[in-house]
Amino acid sequence: MELIFKDGVTLKSQALKKVLQNKGIKQIKVVQSLGMSKRKFMKKLYLRQKFNQKEITALINLLGAKAAIKIIWFPNLEEKKRIEQYVWEGQSEQER
Repeated sequence: MELIFKDGVTLKSQALKKVLQNKGIKQIKVVQSLGMSKRKFMKKLYLRQKFNQKEITALINLLGAKAAIKIIWFPNLEEKKRIEQYVWEGQSEQER
């Protein structure tokens, strides 16, 4: 898993917005879980700056792995499939 965090990852802002709406989570909760100001979060999100491993881990803990895969921008479909497989291998059928 560490390989995807080597240089950090960017997030898909519209996908994040949908996930938050579906889960009923306010943006301020995300900002608090990441331990950053709302201004810094918005800047990173909309200027497509990279989030580090600690920040992505906090997002995964807040939103769940399935939702996190939807909001992380992957450079290609193969990389997304590789990470999905890695995540699902670590979970039982009931956790999915």
